[in-house]
Amino acid sequence: MPKLSQLSLLLLLSPALAAAEDSKIELSAGYFSINAKASGETAAISNPSVLRAGYLRPVLPQLEFSIGYTLVLADFSGSDLGYGVDLGANYYPFTASTDEVYRSDAVEARAYERYKPYVGLGFYQRQFQSIKNSYAGFGLAAGVERYVDRKINLKAEGRYINLAGSSDSTATELDLLVGIVFKI
Repeated sequence: MPKLSQLSLLLLLSPALAAAEDSKIELSAGYFSINAKASGETAAISNPSVLRAGYLRPVLPQLEFSIGYTLVLADFSGSDLGYGVDLGANYYPFTASTDEVYRSDAVEARAYERYKPYVGLGFYQRQFQSIKNSYAGFGLAAGVERYVDRKINLKAEGRYINLAGSSDSTATELDLLVGIVFKI
């Protein structure tokens, strides 16, 4: 009987295990806007100079884990720089997070969705160079991947992030990103 229960568990988990092979790497760039408040003063900055690199790994057919690193450049001269780690999960309510692959000894067939909309929840950390302050907080993301071919998707994403730092300082970051996803 233990062998039967192990086999049943393996059959139940097999979609998640199969999906774990379909990891992705993303490279994105876009526009950011940050509104910060510290010591009763507010400041705002925005620029088309946010860069992100990330690794995406499916954990269930419609859910993927995301880890990435974001650079926020105040301007293209490098006068100020924000950077930090992004951790999160993306949920694909209408599609699977990866392309479906069916294999047999003689044939391989692939099924894909042209558009894959998703929503995400994440934890974000930011360190800002000029003010020597760290921020951390949670945020929401919404986006879509568009199928190009079996190795590449295009991606568009919007993120809204609430951050808190030392001495009751707070910041809100809004990012609009476009990029490319490499399926590995």
